Amino acid sequence: MENNLQLINDLTEPENPISFVDGYNHLVRDEVTNAILNTNIDEYKNYLELKSIKEQENARIESLESDLNNIKGDIGEIKDLLRSLLKWILKILN
Repeated sequence: MENNLQLINDLTEPENPISFVDGYNHLVRDEVTNAILNTNIDEYKNYLELKSIKEQENARIESLESDLNNIKGDIGEIKDLLRSLLKWILKILN
């Protein structure tokens, strides 16, 4: 809560006119841009943490997809080699 008060104090500098949004003690309106700002630092930290987790999950999925594609390619090569080996064996036996 102390961080929120500091942020509100910073926002209320003369060059940053703001007004509080009725019914929400953590929301203020920037009177210059008319933007609504959330001054709840804890919510922002939670958002950043969730964003980081999501980015890590996406990177992991991309890595797994890449690994899977590599394995598919390897299996294709093995199948081609087995076909070639089978043809060679059948040629020798005939």
